[in-house]
Amino acid sequence: MNRSFVDVLMFELQGHRLAVELQLISSILAPEEAQGMQQLDLRPHLVATDVDSDGFDAPGGDLRVGLVELAGPPTVMLLGEVIGAEQLDVSNVIAIPDWIANWMSPVFVPACGIVDDRVVWLVDLDTLNATSPP
Repeated sequence: MNRSFVDVLMFELQGHRLAVELQLISSILAPEEAQGMQQLDLRPHLVATDVDSDGFDAPGGDLRVGLVELAGPPTVMLLGEVIGAEQLDVSNVIAIPDWIANWMSPVFVPACGIVDDRVVWLVDLDTLNATSPP
């Protein structure tokens, strides 16, 4: 069966529009609900970021975390501001040329989506989990 779309959770973190497969996020929580869980943070992988040393407790906006479906201990990923669940039409997904992809963090799929005339970066949750400190 050829899928023409993928269900994603869209979110915005430090000015970047991002998406992760919806099936990988089981719940959206406030940061204080995620105390003691393993944390995945995309901020070090974003260009021109200023990661607050307070981790997920840094103040600002509608900060949310997503409980992710991964093997191992309970894990949350910093989402920032949640935009919502959407169906990303695969015809709007564009492969990124190797000469650009080689400079990207491996936590991003070497493709991006175009939604409402904005670039949406696709997060590879398995790679983010593998490259995050325990």
